[in-house]
Amino acid sequence: MNEPEDYDQLNIIRANLNRIKKEKKISLRTIAAAADIEHVQVDKFLKGTSDVTTMTLIKMVRGLGVTLADVIK
Repeated sequence: MNEPEDYDQLNIIRANLNRIKKEKKISLRTIAAAADIEHVQVDKFLKGTSDVTTMTLIKMVRGLGVTLADVIK
């Protein structure tokens, strides 16, 4: 069962991904291509309406040119 802290951490990750995406001016399609998923899936994850696997998250992070540590702070 997921704890409230789990959702808090997930929201921090989403917020950091969105911030980095805006700072670097990287499109959803660019992130999606790096993660080998549809841009709609990236959009839904960043908006908090769906989740992704850990491997997909790692690929999305790489597509932004940062590390996983950068987005979990």
